[in-house]
Amino acid sequence: MPPKAKITKELIVDAAFEIVRKVGADKMTARSISEQLNCSMQPVLYYFSSVEEKKAVYQKADEWHTIYLMNLEPTCDNPILAIGMNYIKFAIEERNLFRFLFQSNEFSGVGMLELLETEEETKLVSGQPFNDTDQDTYEALMTMEDKEIKFWLSVDKEPTYIEYIDGMDWEEIKKEYIQRQENLKQEGIKE
Repeated sequence: MPPKAKITKELIVDAAFEIVRKVGADKMTARSISEQLNCSMQPVLYYFSSVEEKKAVYQKADEWHTIYLMNLEPTCDNPILAIGMNYIKFAIEERNLFRFLFQSNEFSGVGMLELLETEEETKLVSGQPFNDTDQDTYEALMTMEDKEIKFWLSVDKEPTYIEYIDGMDWEEIKKEYIQRQENLKQEGIKE
């Protein structure tokens, strides 16, 4: 039985991640990784020879970024604002990771879909619905909701975008809305 490897792929990915974090992605080389691990370059070159290993470092950085963003105070009143502020803090405090994730050409020529791990992630990013009912139809997207109509009526203006949408007639939309509101009123239902 051969001896168990002392330098594993996980150790190499962790070392590469720390190099990217401390000094930047351009310093992530087999030599710097082997120096970080205090080993020869042979195991690093064995495990870290293709883009797959760099994707593993990218994924680790992405996971770190997600944890950083979602680290919210328990008493946080506005989580969306807190996540946005954490994003800005991440760019400042973890400058090298931010550059690696969002400003490097590390994976130029590699599409977003190729970076994803699962079929579900690929479907989600490509805009494919999981179920037939998961996505609105074009007609549903182009139908104004009552709250939109009510807003435009309250400001006594025609929606600015209506002229760009084929088949949308503001006068007809107003007429149908007023009729719906009258029907609701007759049925004793408040808006």
